[in-house]
Amino acid sequence: MRIWHKEKDISDLISSLTWSGSRLQAARKLEFDYVQDDRDANVPQVVINNGETVFGYDDAGTLVFRGNVFDVEKDRKRGSVRIVAFDNLFILTKSRTTRKFTNVTPEAVAAAICTEMGIKPGNFAATNTPVTFIADNKTGYEIIMMAYTEAAKTTKQKYFPIMAGEQGDQLDIILKGSLIDGYIADANANMADSVYRESIENMVNRVLVTDEQGNSLNYVTNQEWIDKYSMIQAVYKTDPNKNTQEGANALLKGPERSGYITVLGDYRVKASYSIQVRDSLFDGQFWVKADTHTFMDGKHEMKLELEFENLMDEVKAEKQEKAAQADGTMNVSAGMDAGWGAWGNTTMDNGDNGCVEAVGKIGGYYSPFLAQESNNGVVNVPQIVADAENAGIGVQDFSAGSLEKGDVIVYGDNQHVVIYDGSGGYYGNSSSQHRTVHGSDYTAMDYAPTKIIKTSRG
Repeated sequence: MRIWHKEKDISDLISSLTWSGSRLQAARKLEFDYVQDDRDANVPQVVINNGETVFGYDDAGTLVFRGNVFDVEKDRKRGSVRIVAFDNLFILTKSRTTRKFTNVTPEAVAAAICTEMGIKPGNFAATNTPVTFIADNKTGYEIIMMAYTEAAKTTKQKYFPIMAGEQGDQLDIILKGSLIDGYIADANANMADSVYRESIENMVNRVLVTDEQGNSLNYVTNQEWIDKYSMIQAVYKTDPNKNTQEGANALLKGPERSGYITVLGDYRVKASYSIQVRDSLFDGQFWVKADTHTFMDGKHEMKLELEFENLMDEVKAEKQEKAAQADGTMNVSAGMDAGWGAWGNTTMDNGDNGCVEAVGKIGGYYSPFLAQESNNGVVNVPQIVADAENAGIGVQDFSAGSLEKGDVIVYGDNQHVVIYDGSGGYYGNSSSQHRTVHGSDYTAMDYAPTKIIKTSRG
């Protein structure tokens, strides 16, 4: 691998280099040592700082890694510097947010998280499966995987995020476990070592199902495992809020198998893909759980941790409780708090065009008119303005002095709406953030305010 920094190839200064990734680590990691000795005038002085970008290229000059430096260790005695860099998935594993998503696809969730956290969106595996969940103080990676974990229950597919694109800076969500065409790890050709381990220490092959009082009901068994390894039993107590069969089946655990192989390096072989293996210990298709590529003395070698099934890093989502029906009976302050509590930081069904939807859902707790508009599915600005005029709700030309807490502000030529919060801010939908927001300045819009709908009074 050739390493570049600030448009300079520094590969000749590098003494050791590893490039690695894992199903559980997500972000790919690049570690290398390079020579730096200010006592030797013949050694080029290369300074790499935290936050700077380094690039890795394969033997054909194709970019395989782009990442930022997160750790620098300088050793003057040894005359070397150790660098640790991660690709931009590292940002998603460290940056946190709180969001609510209602009936949106994982593809839309991934796009929204990318926008919020400054990651370039790429190609997202299509699920066409709307999901609803709450993400409270979760990392961007966790939120994306929450969405895809929920969708996977329907699609029966596995998903994995990678950094991709010609510049290595865009997030793709791929189908996990794809077989690398044309690659075979063969003990007679390119494999140096293989290790296989099997354990039944944690095995459970029979589950006693009891009622809530502990009375026996039935057994769930795997007879094949019992015949082969002897019976090891667990107990499952029924819960009226859970599926008994699923709960009991989840307790069954078969033999735990693991292993790794050491083979000649191939840049294509990475965690999240699968490969063919031909060896006395492994024979068939296996999934790469983790990979470590080592480059030293002109040799490229990789150690691959293998899995025996296609597993996804599943992240359980918290279910979003259905918001109470808004009927406009609360006072403005209480209703606004309740509306924001129910719909704050939520992606609207109409996405970036959800400004009227947001106003109706949030404001419907204190305004009978907004509750009716929301219940009637009104989603465009000209319609809500016309309905307000027809209903006798005051619609007047904009004047800052006429604004009251709970009023709807109309912008431009019926192009956008928000709710005035009474303190110079607003509640509304943000097309750039793909969610509802509580902004601090109602004047900070693309359009000038032109009308006021007096929903503070009904």
